[in-house]
Amino acid sequence: MKKIISLLMIIFIFAGVLGISALAEEEKVIQLFENPGFEEIDSNGEFADWDISSSTFYGTNVAVANGGHTGEKSLKMYGESTALVTQVFKNAYGGATYTFEGYLRMTPIENPSAYLSGASIDVYFRDEMNTVLDYEGQSRLRLRFTEATGNEWQKITFDVVAPENTANITVHLRHAGGGELYWDDVTLSGVLAPQNCVFMEPLPGEQNLLENGTFETPQADGTGVKDWASYDKKWETYVSVVNDAERGRVVREYSNKEGQNPWVYYRVENLKPNYTYQVSGYLKTVDVNINYLRTFGPSFSIALHGENMEGASSGKAHYQSPTFNHTYEQWQKVAFQFTVPEGADYAYVYPRLYNKGEIYWDDIEMYVVKEPPVAEIYANHMYYTDLDAGII
Repeated sequence: MKKIISLLMIIFIFAGVLGISALAEEEKVIQLFENPGFEEIDSNGEFADWDISSSTFYGTNVAVANGGHTGEKSLKMYGESTALVTQVFKNAYGGATYTFEGYLRMTPIENPSAYLSGASIDVYFRDEMNTVLDYEGQSRLRLRFTEATGNEWQKITFDVVAPENTANITVHLRHAGGGELYWDDVTLSGVLAPQNCVFMEPLPGEQNLLENGTFETPQADGTGVKDWASYDKKWETYVSVVNDAERGRVVREYSNKEGQNPWVYYRVENLKPNYTYQVSGYLKTVDVNINYLRTFGPSFSIALHGENMEGASSGKAHYQSPTFNHTYEQWQKVAFQFTVPEGADYAYVYPRLYNKGEIYWDDIEMYVVKEPPVAEIYANHMYYTDLDAGII
């Protein structure tokens, strides 16, 4: 008896053994708001990183007050029309607990029984498409405060669990009119959205392709890092070598304005087309605007090149890893994989910072982690004689 099994099958046979594992992640609770003490004032005389509503419905009765719970300044809200001051955290995720904390001082409020009178805090949760999510049957969490505190600072704190699919958390500080109120030291604490960062084990026998990725050996003149080039060529301001208590000599990348995007790079020779390589290392993010970390922050950049028949070099491909958003204030291992295209035989590997702030790199390595398939079999009919099952 002959049985015919019809199928479309693609079989890949690999010579190497592939090992994949997710990088261990330690959830660390950190302060997520920028300018929580209202000390930083922008060029327009407004509080940096906070948005002051200027719509028809909400007034702009907001001022910089001298003195506060701590520091030299605080937020003042006053007048008869509604004022609204807002900050958005864009790196949240559903199911995580976030803690609001702030200090509020209120002078006597007119009509305290009115629906929106007094001070209030509104918290909205939105998904990746910026759609407002339901929170316990409402469009937002609202807490109101209508009792005057005189000259005393009152601590306001509460926990909230972000609904499923949360990506952004918006906090409104609201004054509904009547009297004066002051806010200071307003923080939102919690964890960053988990980073999908995968580590692949090198193929057996493969060697690390990067020399001095530990950054322990300086250049001949005693500066910088041997075998590596730096953004500013001087190893001074934007890229430098510092001693870390935990890891020894590490590379520090610093930027104080947009567009600098500092880097170090290493040129890797003799790459093999169609092979998959992995760049990995240890990273610590120290001072980067967290709201940019979802799409704009520390990452690996890979520029692949090859030579034509005349010996001239040309670009073949460019890859950039996702932003590593899980390394804030702690050393974490990060990794990125890429496949070398035909015609490319060398690459520039850039550990870099696409943001303003300060980060640190250490122990950068590069290995072959996956070979190309050595056989591809395509079939739409398989024949088995007198068998009920077949094994390929």
